Amino acid sequence: MTIIHFYVYHLLSVRNSVRFHRVIFLLISLIICQRVSAAEKAGLPPEKKLSQYVLRHWSMEEGLPSNNLTDVLQTHDGYLWITTFSGVTRFDGLNFTTFTKENTPGIHSNLFRCLTEDQNGTLWLGTENGGLIAYDQQTFQVISDSVGFIEHLFVDRTNNLWIGTRTGLWRYDHHRFYPINDHPFMQNIYISGITQDEQGAIWFSGHNQGIGRLVGDSLTVYTAETQKLPTNNIWGIFYSDQALWFSTDTELFQFDGTTYQRIPLPPTNVLNIHVDSYGTLWLASASGLWRKTQSATEWDRLGQLEGLADPFIKDFWFDTEGSLWLASYRGGLYQLSNGKFINYGADEGLHGNIVNSIVELSNGDLVAGTDEGFLNRIHNNRVVLYPLKTDLAGKRIRDLLVDHRQQLWIGTYGGLFQVDSLGREQRVTGLPNDQIRELYEDTQHRIWVGTRNGGVVQLENGRIQQIFNVETGLSSNFIMSIREDPQGKLWIGTSGGGLNVIHNGAIQRQYTKADGLVSDIVFHTYFEPDGTVWVAQNGGISRIKNGKVATLTTAEGLPNDNLFDILEDEHHNFWIPCNLGIIRVAKSKVNAVMDGHLPAVHCRVFDQQDGMRESECTPTSKVLPARTGTIWVPTLGGIAGFNPQNIPINKTPPKVYIREFWVNNQPYDITGNLSFSPRSRRIIVHYSALSLNTPRGIHFKYQLAGFDTTWVSPTTYREAIYTNLSPGKYTFRVTASNIDGVWNPEGEQLQFEIKPYFYQTFPFYLLCLVVSFLSIFGFVQWRTYRIKQQSLHLKKLVQQRTAELAAKNKELILEKEKVEQRTRELQSAVEKLQELIQEKDEIMGIVSHDLKNPLTVILGIAQLGKNQKSFNPQNVSHFFGVIEESGDRMYNLVLKILDAYRLESVQEELPLEPLDIRQPLCRTIDDYQDRAAQKQIKLEYDLPDEPVMVLGETNAALQIFDNLISNAIKYSPPERSIFITVKTTETMVSISIRDQGQGLTEEDLNQIFGKFARLSAKPTGGEHSTGLGLSIAKRLVNMMNGDIRVESGGKDKGAIFTIELPRPETSGMSQQ
Repeated sequence: MTIIHFYVYHLLSVRNSVRFHRVIFLLISLIICQRVSAAEKAGLPPEKKLSQYVLRHWSMEEGLPSNNLTDVLQTHDGYLWITTFSGVTRFDGLNFTTFTKENTPGIHSNLFRCLTEDQNGTLWLGTENGGLIAYDQQTFQVISDSVGFIEHLFVDRTNNLWIGTRTGLWRYDHHRFYPINDHPFMQNIYISGITQDEQGAIWFSGHNQGIGRLVGDSLTVYTAETQKLPTNNIWGIFYSDQALWFSTDTELFQFDGTTYQRIPLPPTNVLNIHVDSYGTLWLASASGLWRKTQSATEWDRLGQLEGLADPFIKDFWFDTEGSLWLASYRGGLYQLSNGKFINYGADEGLHGNIVNSIVELSNGDLVAGTDEGFLNRIHNNRVVLYPLKTDLAGKRIRDLLVDHRQQLWIGTYGGLFQVDSLGREQRVTGLPNDQIRELYEDTQHRIWVGTRNGGVVQLENGRIQQIFNVETGLSSNFIMSIREDPQGKLWIGTSGGGLNVIHNGAIQRQYTKADGLVSDIVFHTYFEPDGTVWVAQNGGISRIKNGKVATLTTAEGLPNDNLFDILEDEHHNFWIPCNLGIIRVAKSKVNAVMDGHLPAVHCRVFDQQDGMRESECTPTSKVLPARTGTIWVPTLGGIAGFNPQNIPINKTPPKVYIREFWVNNQPYDITGNLSFSPRSRRIIVHYSALSLNTPRGIHFKYQLAGFDTTWVSPTTYREAIYTNLSPGKYTFRVTASNIDGVWNPEGEQLQFEIKPYFYQTFPFYLLCLVVSFLSIFGFVQWRTYRIKQQSLHLKKLVQQRTAELAAKNKELILEKEKVEQRTRELQSAVEKLQELIQEKDEIMGIVSHDLKNPLTVILGIAQLGKNQKSFNPQNVSHFFGVIEESGDRMYNLVLKILDAYRLESVQEELPLEPLDIRQPLCRTIDDYQDRAAQKQIKLEYDLPDEPVMVLGETNAALQIFDNLISNAIKYSPPERSIFITVKTTETMVSISIRDQGQGLTEEDLNQIFGKFARLSAKPTGGEHSTGLGLSIAKRLVNMMNGDIRVESGGKDKGAIFTIELPRPETSGMSQQ
């Protein structure tokens, strides 16, 4: 960053000079250089063996022009460039594009030796006899053909190009070439390597001539004679990880400019060195690829025995996605990538590739049993044979179990074997069938053995306790799986018989295809804490929840129907091994489809693209979730392990390119003006994206702005086809994601235009508009003349008819007003009549009820007296009392009805005068003392000693208090109190009557002052009520310019009636 800071300062100082643009260009170049340098810091995780990385190979059969490669490099645009003796080729992960002197102008020789990229993005190519070639992403051009046989190219930090040939060293500053030959050491020197240290010094080496260091024009020479180098025969010099390295024909050394240190390494010729971001030292050599991690004491080697067709690695390169590319001198191109899996197979020492079962020992070691009868133990990333005295060769090991005592159980097609914690071995005898398929230990530490044709056997302490087979109710003797649910029930999966549930020593339930399972072949089960059962089957997934079965198959989005096991991770994703690899699918999506909320699920299949050495998992085998979080899966090619919480993700988005543009089956230059005739019926856009790690996992989405309203759904196709587009301007946009779903946020776009026919152009539209306008104008003029003639005739008729209509209109208006007036009168009369009818109905109801009962009593007594010849004096007195009471009751009823209607009909005001309100109140209280005493009710009152004057009328006040106090007594239970208080203010007198009766509801409060109101409260002493008293009281209070209101807390909370009357002074002022 120091160089960039310098140029930023320089940029600010020359912003007004002609050199401004040059400085900007150089600054951008330096930033690009920084990016490229950062990309080169990628590396491969050191915890894996070299054989556990994903190794891919390309040769002439896959499109390389030659298997003799000399150099490899990834340019800033993401392409991989490889030089060969048959041209230079560009690789996008899928296809090789080769440039030779036969097909490319600017190339005069196919013998390419080396290549590099400068900070401007120009690719430089060195040839044996074709000179120095530059490629600017469009054309190749020979810059110089006089420098000779080029062996090395190097770009320093100031963007100078250094050219190492077999006869000398050159520097090119993009304007001219400078030979470095002013020192005897430089005469006819065979340059074998060029590099630059952190201080900016250029270091170079020569065959049989030692090492040179160039700082400006100052040259320092290091030879065996002057600086005690081990030899002058230097094959290469490199600078990596702040250290200078050089190699001879057999050894490697680290050099600090004064002394050198030999690096312990088997004899080999080192051709390139790189220290990656993990601190791992990588060597390209004539004997293969060498690696030494920071924690290792020995070198790892990838050579011919480890998978390289030719071990001579001429050069290597780490790409932006972390993969290491190897250019083999005779064996083609190799890619070494990390992958998402850890694999154990024959390359790691595994005996037998078809693994059927994996278990974990207490110390974390893995034990794997194979189809060939080998028992392998994996300890500290090394595979060894498990020490057994029993020969299991040829006996297919189908399942393994480590019980709670750390005893190892081995189920084979040749019997069941037990190895205790001390290593003692024994065979379990007496089993109904020696072909063992499944072993399981339940929570009670009982061992369950599933056989191929003998059912299920329960063992305790190595002895048979119980056997479940077809004879005892099992649906099939071919056992596929045994697992225990959280309730302690054993679920037995069978081949052809579905599921069997065993509990408390008996078969409790069975599930088959008839019950909704997708198949009767059950591989394994998985249980949730809530009791939900997931079943992996030959045919799909089944879910058993609350006794109901739901299924999921390829019809709902599963990529494969043969599902061998099912496991859930911490993020609630299901992991399902199958024939295609390992499926990952969100459990929530599976439930949504099964519950009918989604039509299908989206699955991610992990396979060889992701680093599995063998995609096909072992049928019927179960996965092992290890204590470290790694899930181990048996496959037909060994063991594949991954950690769902730490799956490597390629965070580098693929770079997107539009490669070709075809119109009507003709290609067009996408850098030119893309404007086409209206006859352009078929348009094809070819696009690509660069993800060298997993190119077949790239997905694209595109949109043609001006035609597509949304992006086309992601697809793996690399072309878009459009037909019969309308004339207009269009923009084609495309973007891509890598296999891990990381999308390029920018993508690529291309603009083009389809010209219209003449009849689709604006001038044609304008001409049509003018012609149409003239035609319409002429027609309008003709029609206007005709209309004017008709208008004159019609005008006269209209005037005549208008006069007639005006007269008729006046008559209608008068009639309308009369009708409306009559309608209003009739409506008012109808409303009044309805009120009278309602009141009549209410009066008739009262008369029929409240007068009928007293009259019935009187008539009854009269009938009794008529038939009775003599009377007892006491009976006579009683009868007359009853007659008096009934008559008084009828009298009061009639009196109240008359009072109510008198108040309604009388329009004049009461003769109001100053009145001491205490007098009528005390009189009324005295009148009701006896009646209150009959119900044991106390009338408690608190009246002022001084006169309390109001403006009122004595008889009206008596009638108001009579109604209120009588109501309070009538609706109060016995042995209660009625409180009467009088309070005064400057303007008003307030009289409150509070009872402890039944209270009032909200509905009562809304209708309490209406005539004939029927309330929820009932008289407590059998008294009768007309429903008119409170209505009369309210009318009288209003006539005295006062106000009456009622409050109640609800049912059984009593009621408070409050009367407010104005004082004489206030009333007088109000009247004025």
